[in-house]
Amino acid sequence: TDKRPLAPLSSTSLKHRLPLLQQPAGSLAGSLPLPSATSAMALRLQSSRAPVCITRAVPGPVVRAASRRTAVQVRADKCLIVNTKGGGHAFIGLYLAKELIAKGHDVTIFNDGDQNKLSAKTPFSQYSSVHGLKVQWGSPTDYSAYPEGPFDVVYDNNCKDLESCQPLIDAAKGMCRHYVFVSSAGAYKANNIEPMHVEGD
Repeated sequence: TDKRPLAPLSSTSLKHRLPLLQQPAGSLAGSLPLPSATSAMALRLQSSRAPVCITRAVPGPVVRAASRRTAVQVRADKCLIVNTKGGGHAFIGLYLAKELIAKGHDVTIFNDGDQNKLSAKTPFSQYSSVHGLKVQWGSPTDYSAYPEGPFDVVYDNNCKDLESCQPLIDAAKGMCRHYVFVSSAGAYKANNIEPMHVEGD
């Protein structure tokens, strides 16, 4: 910004210049610098004894804030859910599968138990309604019954203690990147090391 104060004006000379300053910009010939289309002129008058300061804003480069769009890539994993064969715990596996599929993941349920005895019961009877879900039945302790991997994530929704988890943990070492243990309240057993959790804890 170019700020160049003019010489002080007396009240008499100011009266002569005010009409000139109030005229359209195009009619100011010689006395004052003509503003361009993009310039602005401001006049500040403080008193009859104070100098008249004319400020001319010199056009400069316009800085625009460039909008930056961050690309977020959602990873589509191949997931295996080892589901239990009964109780409310079995519903966890069903709804976990629905949620993962809705987010674009490839999901297989490996369900413990006998398919002929359980497939007509809830929640197992709802497997067929989940589009894209693959289901395989067998025993988590039988390595030959496991679905073909590898998998990015294995969700253990069947076991309740380390002893029952061990076969799946051993199998998961060579076929997945992440092992997630999921359990219901059945995982909490009374022991001398950690007291039982009760409602309100």
